[in-house]
Amino acid sequence: MKQRLVLVGGGHAHLSVLEALARKPVPGVEVTLITPSAWQNYSGMLPGWIAGHYALDNSRIDLRPLAAGRWRPAHPGQCGGHGCRPPLRGPDRREARAL
Repeated sequence: MKQRLVLVGGGHAHLSVLEALARKPVPGVEVTLITPSAWQNYSGMLPGWIAGHYALDNSRIDLRPLAAGRWRPAHPGQCGGHGCRPPLRGPDRREARAL
């Protein structure tokens, strides 16, 4: 049986996980990225964007290539705390639990 890794949010830590798994996939592990947007604003460039030094497109990361088909859109507030509403279910209809 495959194991599932569900990443809720496209923040810096999950970007690192996606990058590492792209370089060295783990056999038998299915990865899903759940995020309200296909884009993640890069916080290090936020002051430069506010000051007008960078365009918005230059200060954000497109998550879709990193997720390589693992991206699943979610609405803000759908996942967090102790789970997701409605519950996330895999192809076998088992509910994914937040840790």
